[in-house]
Amino acid sequence: MSPRFTVIIPTYDHGETLYYSVRSVVEQQIPDFELFIIGDGATPETGRVARELAALDRRISFIEYPKHHRRGEPYRHEILTKRARGSFVCYLCDDDLWLPNHLEYMEQLLQKADFAHPVASFVDAYGQVQVRPFTLQEPFYREMMLQGENRIGLSSMAHTLDFYKRLPHGWRTTPPGQLTDLYMYQQFLSYPGVVAASGKKLTLLNFPDGLRMHLSREQKLAELKLWFSKIHDSGFERELNERLFTAAYQKAIDLERTLTPKLLDVIWQRDQEIKSAHAYKNHAESLERAIKQTPAQST
Repeated sequence: MSPRFTVIIPTYDHGETLYYSVRSVVEQQIPDFELFIIGDGATPETGRVARELAALDRRISFIEYPKHHRRGEPYRHEILTKRARGSFVCYLCDDDLWLPNHLEYMEQLLQKADFAHPVASFVDAYGQVQVRPFTLQEPFYREMMLQGENRIGLSSMAHTLDFYKRLPHGWRTTPPGQLTDLYMYQQFLSYPGVVAASGKKLTLLNFPDGLRMHLSREQKLAELKLWFSKIHDSGFERELNERLFTAAYQKAIDLERTLTPKLLDVIWQRDQEIKSAHAYKNHAESLERAIKQTPAQST
């Protein structure tokens, strides 16, 4: 019997964090999945961790490949076209975490969509969860992505296997200077008649490397362990929602603080223009009355 989900985790040299990302998959509320850890020239330590994880759970397979000159995109394509059996496909970075309801929520979204993602979010350099405004239901954001700005990473990506097999290319080597995940999303959005779904729930924790360049590997691991320990706490979801509300509320205040002076200036200028227009009209009318009331001079 085929599993409902195929999960792909590409990895190279994050053996110490791979253990936690894989555990966040294993502990999903939906246990019906197959997980492929793709070793893109994986280091000996990363390979050792991946093999140990695969030996502990028959749902997990570790597939080793030589190091690709980009991100091992053709390896993902090979897995999806030759080995994947799930109706739905999800991805996870080897240093990110899924919340226990991630697969369940992606299944809900993909019932009526070709590809989907949860709310766009990340954990910033101060350990605060931030939400990015983004929804593929709005043409503005679709065009933003097509023009080269991406707000959802690999760990957010979910699509049906059927949709993937209808794509003209699928995963392929990304041209130099372009982002791998974005290159794939652009292929999704360029497909005629594609149906995309943007979720409103936060179901993963993304830890961008670009915001953690000041941290050592040990510090990054400690951060991941800390968040992993919270995922199954009874009050974690409530705490997370409070964090999100606080972040969104602060962003609204910051936005109003930035826009209000400019908006008031625009309103004041418009008010002056209206007053000036009325003044011009009143002045012209008074001149007309004066002309009519002035007796005609005889020549």
